[in-house]
Amino acid sequence: SLFPCNECAKAIIQSGISLIVYESYKYAHTEVTIASKRLLSSSGVELVQLPYAIDFKHPETLIRHN
Repeated sequence: SLFPCNECAKAIIQSGISLIVYESYKYAHTEVTIASKRLLSSSGVELVQLPYAIDFKHPETLIRHN
């Protein structure tokens, strides 16, 4: 899954979730994602990116992140 947007980050924080495990940081350079990361980090939510991606055309294949 993608890193959560800032609107999702607000809902995550309000619901008390303390750990987010995400697959892709595809939009890391966008203002929305930067704001989301700041919001989540400042609220104490732990962020963990999977060290691999799932190829949904071939789910048995894992692709390592660089």
